Amino acid sequence: MESIGGKDGKGGKKIKICFVLQIPFIKKARELCADRPLKLFASPWSPPYWMKDNGKFNESGALKGAIGGQYYDAFAEYIVK
Repeated sequence: MESIGGKDGKGGKKIKICFVLQIPFIKKARELCADRPLKLFASPWSPPYWMKDNGKFNESGALKGAIGGQYYDAFAEYIVK
C-alpha cells in the first residue's frame, strides 16, 4: 500500500488505520454483498492531524500554512491517493 504523510513522513498512522479499522469492514461488506457489486464512497472529513494547525486528530483545526502553500498541495495529493 502506497501512502504519503504521517507525522514521521512515512504514513505509518494512515496505514494502521486502513488495515486495522477500515479493511475488515470492507471485507465484511463484500461478504454480505457477494451476489451484487459493492460500491464504496470515501471522502476525508478533515486533513490528517499532522497537516492541521492544532495538531489534533479529532478536534477542528485549519490546514497549516498559507493558501496554496505546501500543506495545501500535500492535502490535495492525500485526497487523490
